[in-house]
Amino acid sequence: MVDKVEDLKTYLAVLDSGGVNAAAYELGIAKSAVSRRLSDLEKRVGLNLLDRTNRKLEPTAVGIEYARRARAILASLD
Repeated sequence: MVDKVEDLKTYLAVLDSGGVNAAAYELGIAKSAVSRRLSDLEKRVGLNLLDRTNRKLEPTAVGIEYARRARAILASLD
């Protein structure tokens, strides 16, 4: 369960900070760890949560809803 919570926190950090590099810095972990967590999360839910291009990373429509729910889940855990 801890890994799933960390995946949610990582996903939200990427959205809030605007990218993988900034999220990695904010979380104090390697960029590769952030990328791996995002990949694991998307595989687990079976959906693309982010649209990735060379210049930007944006949440999909499903990713926006997932983020809303993830924030509610994390708030309830606090």
